[in-house]
Amino acid sequence: MKIQDPRLRMPPRLDAKPVESLARGRPQLLDVLGDQGMAPVKAVRRDEGRVVWFNWALAEEMGLELPADRRMHAGFEEKLLSQLNLEVLPEGKDPEGREVVTGYADYYGGSGIGYNQGSGRAAFFGDLNAKGVGAIREMLSELTSYDHRHGGMSFTEGGVEAVLGEVNRNLFARGSTRILAVLDRGDYIAWEDTGTERRAVAYRAGNQTRPAHLMARQNQGKELEILLRMLDQTGDLVQGRDGKVDLGASVERLVKAHAKVAAEQYRYRILHGALSPSNTEVDGTFLDLATETPQPRTAPVRVLERGYQNANYTFDTEKQRRIDHLKSMVELVQPGLRKAKDKVSYRPVNVAKVFELAYAKEQQIQLMGATGLSPALSRKVAAAKPEVAERFARALTRMAAELHANRDLSMDKKVVSDVSVADVFGALAQVPKAFFLHPGQDLVPVMREALALNLPEGERRRGQIEGQIAELAAAYKEVLAQGRAAHLRAGGSEHGFERAVIHRAAFENRPMDALYRTNLRWSLIEATNSYEATGDADAFQRTVDRVITHSIRDVDALKQLGSARALEDGTRVLQERTVRGVHYGVVSPTEGAPSVRVSVPVEHLEHGRVRLPTLDNAELSAEQVQSMGYLYTLDGWQTQDWAPAVVGDGELVFEVPSFSSQAAVLEGLFHVEHGDFWLKDRTSNFEGYVFAVPDEGER
Repeated sequence: MKIQDPRLRMPPRLDAKPVESLARGRPQLLDVLGDQGMAPVKAVRRDEGRVVWFNWALAEEMGLELPADRRMHAGFEEKLLSQLNLEVLPEGKDPEGREVVTGYADYYGGSGIGYNQGSGRAAFFGDLNAKGVGAIREMLSELTSYDHRHGGMSFTEGGVEAVLGEVNRNLFARGSTRILAVLDRGDYIAWEDTGTERRAVAYRAGNQTRPAHLMARQNQGKELEILLRMLDQTGDLVQGRDGKVDLGASVERLVKAHAKVAAEQYRYRILHGALSPSNTEVDGTFLDLATETPQPRTAPVRVLERGYQNANYTFDTEKQRRIDHLKSMVELVQPGLRKAKDKVSYRPVNVAKVFELAYAKEQQIQLMGATGLSPALSRKVAAAKPEVAERFARALTRMAAELHANRDLSMDKKVVSDVSVADVFGALAQVPKAFFLHPGQDLVPVMREALALNLPEGERRRGQIEGQIAELAAAYKEVLAQGRAAHLRAGGSEHGFERAVIHRAAFENRPMDALYRTNLRWSLIEATNSYEATGDADAFQRTVDRVITHSIRDVDALKQLGSARALEDGTRVLQERTVRGVHYGVVSPTEGAPSVRVSVPVEHLEHGRVRLPTLDNAELSAEQVQSMGYLYTLDGWQTQDWAPAVVGDGELVFEVPSFSSQAAVLEGLFHVEHGDFWLKDRTSNFEGYVFAVPDEGER
């Protein structure tokens, strides 16, 4: 049998930090806000608890010492629970000999928190924020609704935050707060209607600096110094040539960051649903994700009912709330500026104007990216031919804004799909194939069919829409023509350009239907029920992981996942990750076709027999190893193929052929033909490696 190149094996990590370092030390946020900005919280470690979801990717980025197979073994779970299984100690209650741990809850003001003073159910332990850790009495008011003062977090909300934190990290340049672990506390939230719901605690990572921190009465008089520390933390602090902080330039940078996030929201049809100064970060990063949802098309949907304010919390109107929050921040620091003229310079910034200009430009780039152009090509077209970028964005958003009147716009308990007349992003996913296959054809009928029109009543409106289709088709052709020209000038080939556009557009514009609010919540409810019935935490982990894997969309961000390294011959191994005991990586040679490499560790026994420790310790004969293979799919089992096993140095290797610009989710099963049996992970199949092969010019 062929011996696989041993250079492809993952090197061990020598600088990993022990799990015992978690939830320890002084939070960075305390240094940002100051002692007056956070309240000490006493907590104790619980006896009951389980880890029901763990973020292996984030743990790797944090540099934690992890099991090599990235599976939740009992010993590792015990270590996690010894650090994270905390609950707030009610005032006056005896800790009963348990270790008392000090955490910190942050004060903040603004809208959406009732009469509370800040984090009513979350506290920082080290740099991790434990959401659902218990009622923080220092922060709570009995005048506030029960939903905002019971101190708990449901399994469903924990799962939503876990899923959307990882998806947001992929979709948004500024990323998102992310969940490291979701713990089952072993008890229930008691609702006012006498119902109960399984209770969780989610440990959240990220800066978590909120505009609302500047609105807390505890921080009055310190707003400027706190904002400057926030800007320093996010990388948005600008130093002037005179040695002073240039707050005007810093604010402009912050405004443009928010505008970029808003444009990304439009491109991926994402609604936060409850945007306020207390549930977004200062730099625009998403925070508190329980109401977030994508939608099928581009209707002005909402999640929460807000009566006469409904129009302010819909898709594509949330950006106005960002403007309002930014204006409030600038107003709050004005008194401090008069006292800090020797250290800080400030020229007035028209927040709304800067935002709208930045948003318009960024939206053009995002929408050109949705045609399948890479971000680099989109920016080149916008710089060289701004009129082309503007014309395309105007045509696309005009078509996207065509709606049916008097339809229900609430996404809270159903999926809204019948309001938008056209599916503009679905069309961008489909059109490239036809466009390149028949370059001289009339694109209007192709575009019309791809838009999946849900036509309104009335000949006049239908005539208007026909005109818009023609405008969109013409603008689309212009964008691709300019993108092609820029690609060729950079030394790329026609074939490489076409392949990249086709595959990027198809992958990035696929609906994120698993994330639709009702779909996601039901998936998590079913996973919770399964866990409660069986006690198998793996059911919850699998559900969350599966939704994340199938909801990743941004190809360029995907290429940054995992580790990467170069071999001596120039071959690069990219996006290396271990998922549930199976190791994956994209092999990109300098010459020849790329591939996706799948491998599992192997222990050699007597007489040619082997043991597969991550495949339930299965033992195989030499004949069985020779007959073993990986049955895989790249399209959700619409088609499938077979990769035979190759014995490597301490591993079995399966090579899945690939090609430049391919992006897909790899799923598969291991089968042994000699004896005809499957090797499965407990009761389920191995699945869930999402990857993106470099484009032609990136190899």
